[in-house]
Amino acid sequence: MNLNALYALEAALWGIHWLELLPEVKEVLTEKLAALE
Repeated sequence: MNLNALYALEAALWGIHWLELLPEVKEVLTEKLAALE
C-alpha cells in the first residue's frame, strides 16, 4: 500500500476528497504506514 492509496481510502470513509484531509489525519496515516513497512 502506498500513501496516496491510504489517503484516498481514508477520505472515502469520510466522504471527502483526499486533498481535504486534515494535516493531523495525514500525519497519523503516514506514521501508521511507516510502522507497517
